[in-house]
Amino acid sequence: MMNNTPFPWLTFLLMISFASVNAVIPTPALPEITHYFEINNDQVQLLMSLYLIGYAVGQLIYGPLANRLGRKPALYVGILVQILSNIVCIMAGVLHCFSLLPIARLFMGLGAGVGLKMAFTLVNEMCNNRIAAKRIAILVIAFAIAPGLAVGISSVILSLFSWQGCFYFALGDGLVILILVSRLQETLSTPDNNALNISYLITKYRRQFQNKSIIQGGVLLGCASSFIYLFATWAPFISITGNGYSEKTFALMNLLPTLGMLFGAITSAYLTHFFSSSFIMKLGVRFATFGVLTMLYAYIIDFSLVYSLFLPMTLINFALSFVFANASSLALRHCDDTSNGSAVMNFINMGMTAIIVLTIGQLPASPKLLVTGFIGISSIMALTFKIDSGISTSLTRQADIENNAAN
Repeated sequence: MMNNTPFPWLTFLLMISFASVNAVIPTPALPEITHYFEINNDQVQLLMSLYLIGYAVGQLIYGPLANRLGRKPALYVGILVQILSNIVCIMAGVLHCFSLLPIARLFMGLGAGVGLKMAFTLVNEMCNNRIAAKRIAILVIAFAIAPGLAVGISSVILSLFSWQGCFYFALGDGLVILILVSRLQETLSTPDNNALNISYLITKYRRQFQNKSIIQGGVLLGCASSFIYLFATWAPFISITGNGYSEKTFALMNLLPTLGMLFGAITSAYLTHFFSSSFIMKLGVRFATFGVLTMLYAYIIDFSLVYSLFLPMTLINFALSFVFANASSLALRHCDDTSNGSAVMNFINMGMTAIIVLTIGQLPASPKLLVTGFIGISSIMALTFKIDSGISTSLTRQADIENNAAN
């Protein structure tokens, strides 16, 4: 569905970063939340891991919902769930009841997860393939830098108000997106009456879970996402609680990894003119490993936190942009159902991230354990990419043989 109306850039910029922004908004406030409710660090880190679980589950829900009810109704459902969840988070502070927070964060992830899925769907339905590709490339850059900017704004809010101010910020984000989405045109012309049929969905998703490229693409993205969300969860404790940084100083230091992600996304887009997606992603995996080794070296030498945490994470984020930009296209290249394939891939991505953050998050936050976790994640990513490259090569050769036989 294409028309001549101006493209709603602001709407899509906010939509595509909806889930990632809501994931990190409360992270600067985690130390204060720990003190406010008099709880342990592992308890407060549930706020991130449960959010990621909700985010993962949401990837399997909104595609069928949008195909049955329409794109805008699916968006309304997700956004309203996010808004109500933020209200519950605020009320948890008023009632001094911590048990409300993890539950609300679970549903917040479930609700905010609608943004990424529907942003890609709507762009492809509103524009032709060539224009859609260009606009998605720009949106991905915004997706890369928005979480870092959100952490910065949230840190400033935290320095001026209480931790609840972060959830007021997230609530405002949801309300603004709700208003902007109401101005979009519905792009679904013919609803799929079978879209919410359970047996139909199971059949569709089972087929995608049997696709090795989809599985390995999801694992690669899961490793890349784990770097980001584990850093977002632990960096406030290491910086603010462990090293006495103020919220404003932490916000400034956190801009460095954000800039790394930005320049990485721009560099990756530039390299596509000269190299294949597989080669660019190989560079990303290797650079990420180099960034982890740099972090390890800086920790052993006992450099300051800027050199042992934030600058190495800047290099890692630069490298991860190469992975984010190319892993999905490589994984979906041999998929005949890209909608359900991308849903399963993103489910694996965020599900794996949730498991890693939940598992490592039970340990006390420290630079030593963060580096150890990063070494493990980079090892899984390197091994997965090696296997994935072998499968991609085999599939390409098989396609060439079939084409030659046909000719």
